[in-house]
Amino acid sequence: MAGFARMPLIGMLILFALTLPEAKRLAPSHVAPVHDPSRGVVYVVKHWSSQHADAGRANGGYIEAHKSKSDGERLWYLRVYETRYTPGLERDVQDVFIKSMAMDAEHDRLVVEDERGVVYWVHLSDRTVTRASPERGGEGRPEPQTHMPGAGEGLRWVPARNALLVAAACGGLVVLLRWALVSN
Repeated sequence: MAGFARMPLIGMLILFALTLPEAKRLAPSHVAPVHDPSRGVVYVVKHWSSQHADAGRANGGYIEAHKSKSDGERLWYLRVYETRYTPGLERDVQDVFIKSMAMDAEHDRLVVEDERGVVYWVHLSDRTVTRASPERGGEGRPEPQTHMPGAGEGLRWVPARNALLVAAACGGLVVLLRWALVSN
């Protein structure tokens, strides 16, 4: 009987472990810094809003230029593109991060690609940005990213976890009901 009395506690611990918050998307991939020896500059991608001067505005879409020698002093930062968030949806699944960045020395520009496959040219002479490939999703918005397989790079399909959570909750209820009936 003593072992059965611990069942509700074990059920509640399992239920608690299954309800811990889980990120809906994977972290963005690391983008290697791009060195421009002719200017003595290193270009760096800043994924998180806390890392750039427009802190709190939006995640993704920012690059910075730093001196490549001495202390690496920041020379400037630039928003390559803006992520527009749909109200009512979680912001983390709507974030669009820079996936790659390369130097196009022939045209004096950086070639930046985001997770949606949209390519941007950052013209280094005047720090202007041109979208090189058409944006998918229309009207400047990214394609909807929902919790479905293939809906967006870096997203994880979670219904199996949700089904397990429901099963654990039901199992916990059954254990609690049995405990209540036996103890009376």
